[in-house]
Amino acid sequence: MRKLPLTIIVFGLMATASAAAPGDPRINVDGMSCREVRNVVARTGAAILRYSSRQSDRILYDRFVADDHFCQPGELAIGETVFRREGKCRLLTCQIPERDNCRLGDMFCRY
Repeated sequence: MRKLPLTIIVFGLMATASAAAPGDPRINVDGMSCREVRNVVARTGAAILRYSSRQSDRILYDRFVADDHFCQPGELAIGETVFRREGKCRLLTCQIPERDNCRLGDMFCRY
């Protein structure tokens, strides 16, 4: 009976750990321009960026990558908009692709 809760905890920790690599730097990008943020991601390959929400006082976190090579198997680097001081900034984040985002030949796309 005690094995089931332990198993659930272990799988939960594994799922959480797979979302971000332990070596990904965590960077506060408030006050940075889009170009500066893109340079940070390009230089590090992948980074967890901390930024303020445009619509509320909340702090947001997400992992952004330079390209598909920094994603888990079955994920693709897909564009996501983050708002910076000069407006919209398009960055890449790893996601499991939906049918509309699939590229020809991707074997992990959901159809």
